[in-house]
Amino acid sequence: MQEILSYLYDFFSSDLGLRTLIISILVGAMCGMLGCFIVLRNMALIGDALSHAILPGIVLAFIVAGYSTLGFFVGSVLAGLLSAFLITWLQQKVRIKNDAAIGIIFTFMFSIGIIGISWISGKQGVHLDLKDFLFGNLLSVSQEDLYMSIIMLMLVTLIIIVFYRPLFVTTFQPVIAGTMGINSGAMHYLLML
Repeated sequence: MQEILSYLYDFFSSDLGLRTLIISILVGAMCGMLGCFIVLRNMALIGDALSHAILPGIVLAFIVAGYSTLGFFVGSVLAGLLSAFLITWLQQKVRIKNDAAIGIIFTFMFSIGIIGISWISGKQGVHLDLKDFLFGNLLSVSQEDLYMSIIMLMLVTLIIIVFYRPLFVTTFQPVIAGTMGINSGAMHYLLML
């Protein structure tokens, strides 16, 4: 037991261990704040779906910007927004349930991403590890990733503070929110972003 505690102390005393711990706390705080609204809207599958649906954005970012953290971030956000838009469009135009719309777009975007990664990985000198993009790798967190996570936590916290009341009302009573002049669609897209 003493050896394990000594190993953990040594690991979390190093730069890598400290970055790993800090980024885990930051992401956990972000997911906790957003997760309350997501679960109450019966969209628990959306987190898993968007994390897989961003794959085409990562492929496109790699083609355009190479191996760039900022490029991957921008590509992921764009693919996530496209997925959220398509999911909402399916829910409203085709009138299917939330989970069905999420499942359709999730598998569609994920398959495009898998095809893209397979195509890119087949080229000479290119190595994109699908496992790291799907599940992440805390041990490969760079200083740039840490700064980006701090900025995202501050941005998410600020948005939730500023838009708490509209998010709250649209989560529990979208009809009443409409009578109060709150745009439920805009709040939905803000939450998806």
